[in-house]
Amino acid sequence: MVDIGFLTRWEQEHNAIQRTIEGFWNAFRIWKTQDKHGYHELFLGKLDEDFIIINVRSISLKQHYDREGAAIFCSLRLHYLHTMIGTYDMEFLLDGVTADDYLSFEDRITLHQTLATDKYALRFARKALAEGIEEDTIMKITGLEAEYISMLKRKLLN
Repeated sequence: MVDIGFLTRWEQEHNAIQRTIEGFWNAFRIWKTQDKHGYHELFLGKLDEDFIIINVRSISLKQHYDREGAAIFCSLRLHYLHTMIGTYDMEFLLDGVTADDYLSFEDRITLHQTLATDKYALRFARKALAEGIEEDTIMKITGLEAEYISMLKRKLLN
């Protein structure tokens, strides 16, 4: 019988989800600083980090057969508004030590097709808010959720 609670207890003891989220932000910021051209080309310019949404996908135990031992992987899905932009995985040894991490993005063509729509919606919403257009109207036109429009409004007021 498999002890499903093992992964939950292990995650709580080693704070794997929080460490994985922090690992993503660290890896992402290093990458965008070291490869500015690649970052701008992939994401059609800059991304507003406030709209990067991180979802925990899974925590899984993997027994390696091509090398000795086992590892635990914590996997994240990365979205920019509605667009899936990539994944981030952190590999841990059973003692909680970070073994490796993997940041990967969707292919450029797919990203460009969907990301352009989200970025245009944000740009339009910013301009509409600056002109005093009501949030409900902006939601209907852009398809953005109220929480995103509220975030933009707070940023404009600061």
